[in-house]
Amino acid sequence: CDKAIGMLAFYTGLRGGDIAGLTLDAIDWDIDLIYITQQKTEFPLELPLTAVVGNVIYDYLTSERHHTDSS
Repeated sequence: CDKAIGMLAFYTGLRGGDIAGLTLDAIDWDIDLIYITQQKTEFPLELPLTAVVGNVIYDYLTSERHHTDSS
């Protein structure tokens, strides 16, 4: 989890609050984009989902995240 958060912050420049509020719906894996509305400015933001960041998020979701019934 810490690695995924650090990589998101480093490679995207997202603020901690925006990372904490990130949901699976915000990531479009097909076109490699992250869509969020910044909490501080309420400005919509579209960021590229690079391979480095995508791989770390995928590893977290498949290996470290606790299983839930939600997607």
